[in-house]
Amino acid sequence: MGHTLWGMDCIHRWVASAEPGVRLEAPVTQVVGRCPPFEWLALEAVNHLAGGRQLRLRFSRPVSPAVTNAPAQWFRCQPEVKGFRAERSPGGQGIALSGEFALEQDYTVSIAAGFPGVEPATLRPADPRPVHFEPMEPMVWLQGFDSVQLATGRRKMEVLAVNTPETRLRMKALDRQGLIP
Repeated sequence: MGHTLWGMDCIHRWVASAEPGVRLEAPVTQVVGRCPPFEWLALEAVNHLAGGRQLRLRFSRPVSPAVTNAPAQWFRCQPEVKGFRAERSPGGQGIALSGEFALEQDYTVSIAAGFPGVEPATLRPADPRPVHFEPMEPMVWLQGFDSVQLATGRRKMEVLAVNTPETRLRMKALDRQGLIP
C-alpha cells in the first residue's frame, strides 16, 4: 500500500496530499475545502426599546461559552460602561455586550489577546474599533386592535410614541355598514 498523508492548514484551506507509492508516479495535492481563520468580522451598535443598548460582535467561528463568565477579561470598552455583561448568541458566532451605554457617546471596543473559540483556536489580533450609539428613530406603535381589544374588551387602545415631540391620534368607531368591503 502507498503512503497517504492528510494535512490541514486551518488558516487557509484543507489539503489532502498523497506521496508517491504503489500506483502514483508523482506527488498529488488536492484542495478539499476552505477553513476560514477565527476573526472578528463586525461590530454594531443596536438601540432597542425593550432590550436597551447593545454592542453586537460577530465572528467567523463560534466563540467559547466561557467568555461570558468574565466579560471584562476579554472585552474592553472605552470609556468604561457600568453594568457591563456579555451574552453569547445561540449559534455561538455572536456576542452581545450590554450595559449602561450613553447616547451620542463615542466608544472604542477591543478584544484581549488569546480570545478563545470553541475549536482549539484563538482570535487573530484585531485593532480596536470605534462605535457610536444614535437615538432611536421617531416612531409610533399601535397594538393590533382586533386581537388585543376583542380579547380583553377594555375599550382602550395603548399607544407608544418614541422620540416624537407631539403625537396626534384620531380614531373613529365604525359599524358594519361603515366598513368598506
